[in-house]
Amino acid sequence: MSASSVLPRSSPPISAPANGSPQRPRTLRTGLVLSLLLLVVGAIPAVTDFGLDGSAWDVVVIIAAVIAPSMAIATLLLVPFAWNGKPGPAWAIALIQMASVPFAIPAFLLFGNGEVPLAAPLSATVGALLNLLAAALVLGGLRHRRTAS
Repeated sequence: MSASSVLPRSSPPISAPANGSPQRPRTLRTGLVLSLLLLVVGAIPAVTDFGLDGSAWDVVVIIAAVIAPSMAIATLLLVPFAWNGKPGPAWAIALIQMASVPFAIPAFLLFGNGEVPLAAPLSATVGALLNLLAAALVLGGLRHRRTAS
């Protein structure tokens, strides 16, 4: 009796093609890469364009300057674990992506006050939709992996 027949498996083995690398759904990895890119690109202006002017928006600027890089770092740390299809880290990345969507709200409020041009809410909308797409790709890749196993 071998050790592999005694030990329970948490999930079925993944079939490997002839070159020996395991097959993973492209949607999961595409979503992970898109998530990482969006959060890192979103964190750069939150840190580099940090400026306080004494307005009521200073609180939002400080919160964004702390939370945006934290979300990017958390995603960066979780991607290697989620890359191979582990559901816990992948769900965490999807939730981080969904939690980043409310960062688009100030663009609409500032546009309503006439402080920014129309390009600000339009680009915020595109960014929010890309974040939701990344979360959907990650979760869709997990669902695909589970049904394919």
